[in-house]
Amino acid sequence: MQIYVFKCNECGKEFEVEIFAPLQVLDVKCPECDSEDVEVINIINICSPFG
Repeated sequence: MQIYVFKCNECGKEFEVEIFAPLQVLDVKCPECDSEDVEVINIINICSPFG
């Protein structure tokens, strides 16, 4: 699992989304204005104790 940090190009809000499959990135919308015009600004890798 990875946590992606996005920034909305419409309203400027930054938000985090847990991504389990790479194609999920294509479906991300801004939680503030519902815009699809978002960009990834950081990726945080999370290590799971379960493998």
